[in-house]
Amino acid sequence: MSNIKKISGVPNGFEPIFLRRLLRQNKRLMYVVTNETKLALTADLMRIILPDIPVLIFPAWDTVPYDRSAPSSKIVGQRIDTLIRLLDTQDETFVLLTTVSALLQMVPPPSFFKGNTLSIQMRQKISPDFIKSFLMKSNYRLTDIVMDSGEFAIRGGLMDIFPVGLPQPIRMDFFGDQIDSMKIFDPLTQRTTQNLDKVVLKPTSELTLTPDSISLFRSRYRDLFEGYADDGFYESVSNGRYCQGLEHFLPLFHQNLVPLWDYLPGVSVVFDFKISDAVQSRCEQIQEYYAARKQALSAGTNLGTVYRPIPPELFFIDEKQIDKFISSSNSFLLSPFVEPETADAGGRPGHDFVDTRIQKKQDVFDTLADFIRSEKRKVILTAGSDGACQRLSGLLRDRHISLKEATDFISALKKSPAVLTAPFEKGFSTKEFILITETDILGERIIRPVKKHKTKDFITDLTTLNNGDLVVHQTHGIGRFNGLIQLQIAGAIHDCLCVVYEGGDKLFIPVENMDILSRYGQNETVPLDKLGGSAFATRKERVKKDLFKMAEKLISIASNRALNKTERILPPHGLYQEFCAHFPYTETEDQTRTIHEIENDLALGKPMDRLVCGDVGFGKTEVAMRAAFLAVMAGYQVAVIVPTTLLARQHVQNFIERFQGFPI
Repeated sequence: MSNIKKISGVPNGFEPIFLRRLLRQNKRLMYVVTNETKLALTADLMRIILPDIPVLIFPAWDTVPYDRSAPSSKIVGQRIDTLIRLLDTQDETFVLLTTVSALLQMVPPPSFFKGNTLSIQMRQKISPDFIKSFLMKSNYRLTDIVMDSGEFAIRGGLMDIFPVGLPQPIRMDFFGDQIDSMKIFDPLTQRTTQNLDKVVLKPTSELTLTPDSISLFRSRYRDLFEGYADDGFYESVSNGRYCQGLEHFLPLFHQNLVPLWDYLPGVSVVFDFKISDAVQSRCEQIQEYYAARKQALSAGTNLGTVYRPIPPELFFIDEKQIDKFISSSNSFLLSPFVEPETADAGGRPGHDFVDTRIQKKQDVFDTLADFIRSEKRKVILTAGSDGACQRLSGLLRDRHISLKEATDFISALKKSPAVLTAPFEKGFSTKEFILITETDILGERIIRPVKKHKTKDFITDLTTLNNGDLVVHQTHGIGRFNGLIQLQIAGAIHDCLCVVYEGGDKLFIPVENMDILSRYGQNETVPLDKLGGSAFATRKERVKKDLFKMAEKLISIASNRALNKTERILPPHGLYQEFCAHFPYTETEDQTRTIHEIENDLALGKPMDRLVCGDVGFGKTEVAMRAAFLAVMAGYQVAVIVPTTLLARQHVQNFIERFQGFPI
């Protein structure tokens, strides 16, 4: 990377501000970061710092090289959507964010996507069968109910499609061969929300199983490998059947793959700090996985289907090709340090209040207020959530500092001193402004991953099922999974799940309908249901009646309790916000809602009886601590009861540390 222009003075978090400046001379930028975590963080910051500039994301597959499992449909969909948008934005200003892993993996040529998209407009005359044919060719999955990207369903004159690149599915209503209405709908409620005039349907995969692509695959597979005649993988693809992990043989389905930069002629490229080490590490990883697959193949230790790895040069870019690209492009390398004989972006590390936190001679918010009053530059405070920003504003308001709320970085500069919701990890400064984060003030903020809610444990991946596992069918009840088999139906081969019921009766379920099954559990002694019997339906009806009885009793208890009254407990102004601000984590959405509900309960003047449930490590203790703080500050005593002495000791230590500095 000898021909790259080095830019110093770009501390962590300052990169998007430098890119904003660079866009004044370069209409199109590609910013390459070292990993997916940095990609997600930078994307969030770019939307705040460049709210009017399109930010395109091109992630890497969430699999290792030469894997047996397929990349997630969400990530593949985002990649495809970005590649197609790049073909349509050649003259527009934009920033493309990607990673080293994504840059080193070649992609289908632009001609592949130009011939595999379908534009549909309102009132257009187009056959539903033609759209269905396109969707099947583009690897969309036919389902009963559309829930995820890449699915479609047909019910009479209605066609539901979840197109790649859209956050929600669409519903088309046909009158003959004419589209009578086209609307977006919520997959959970199935209710339409807004009208659409146009939609572009894009493929769900970077390959398609067409006669031409299958023929090309067969030819190249035979050229690369010997002994293919008895290869089950080769036979399945030859018959047009999708196999798990087929994407890792992508080069065999295209005449040629191209590097990502072929979609970006003349683009200026910005590389993250330590990019050279990341490129070298990724190239070594690719070679290691390839060597491991070759060794397993020669030793005959492959599990299941034989895996014949394709040579890395067919699929991946090496360090020499990266250097050649850099030498022929306008490239920049960012460094957080100030180095001589390099261009200086002007960014410097921000102000950290660690001395005040350690010495504890003065309240950290008093020190912050004094700093803001004495600072002649513009001041921007940031926090990771709206609630944390409101707390900062309230605490500084008590110290006679008025922070103005801002929605993006530009407006924050104009409103100084301002507070901005943004995921900056550490602060930084320039000659014009200083940015101070919640971490700089209170110490390390720990962001926990937010778990997605699931309405039911549907089985959607065959790799999670083992022979003998108990499953529950929505209609037929408890059975035992007995493997995957192939059945010939109407002249076509279908992969089906075999579920065995009492008496040895078997039910065959096509894999595309496997979401009607859910797991039963680990109880191996449970009796199986009779296929076609009424026992399962009877049990469901009995449970439903019991639930109604239980609900009736609970409603009666709740109504009686609502008639009682007690003293109201209100949060002490300022002190409670300061206590909350010292929580070293970012509150989850459920945690924040639960805390607010408890605060409301205590302020109602009625007895509170609340059960809080949550996963391990997701903050139930903090919820209890805040309730305890409110009660104690209102003049009450609080008892915390736990099941073991060991847990009691842990809670004592945690409570002492959490309440340190407060009069409790």
